[in-house]
Amino acid sequence: MGLVMMKPSGPASTAGTLRTTIFRKGRLTLARVNRIARELASAAVEDEPPFLIRKIDVVERMIEADNIIIVQTETGATAAFGAFHEPEIISPKSGLVTVYVGGVLVDPRRKRRGICRHLLAFAAENADVVIGFSQNPRILAAFRSMFFTWPSEDNAPLKPEFAADLQGYLRSIGRASSFDTASGVVTHLYEHDLYRANANFHPLGTSGDGLLLLGFTSSTAYAAAVDQGVKEATR
Repeated sequence: MGLVMMKPSGPASTAGTLRTTIFRKGRLTLARVNRIARELASAAVEDEPPFLIRKIDVVERMIEADNIIIVQTETGATAAFGAFHEPEIISPKSGLVTVYVGGVLVDPRRKRRGICRHLLAFAAENADVVIGFSQNPRILAAFRSMFFTWPSEDNAPLKPEFAADLQGYLRSIGRASSFDTASGVVTHLYEHDLYRANANFHPLGTSGDGLLLLGFTSSTAYAAAVDQGVKEATR
């Protein structure tokens, strides 16, 4: 277990000073993860989806992740926790170092304060691309504000070899590996629409659909994985 004190910079600056504790795999018990999840769940508000659904999904991913991160405020209150796999080169041709984000859970009372961006910035520190799944329009907005993001607004497709390597990697860690290589849509990824706004969230259509999100930390990394035949990468 290690302790890192960090004040986020750039897009995460609105989160203020946060204490980020990193637990390596096997050092954080399921009981403690569940306790923290219950603490955050108690803060659920009316415009949030049923917290129990997200809690079950996120806790399962957190307890199996390589790194489990707990974020606390200056007063010691739990603000969020997240799960990250170790950085890995999943596509030999591109050589890109990727980090898979298994799940993030943020206290609803602290949303819109940059904490999600804080966690994404933490994941991106030693990576060329951050990978995650979501059904939440706000997560897509966070990715697009921080990274060169795929799926792009012009639906630029992934390069076939990178897409195949990515599918193999996701399959190896037990995640959904079938996705649209232009829109990023994963059909029936979730059992429910967890966010009410999804009814108008393009390009999600069928109930339970989700998005595969790739956040590239540079335009060079983006170009190594995405076919830019139509437009340049935009941030």
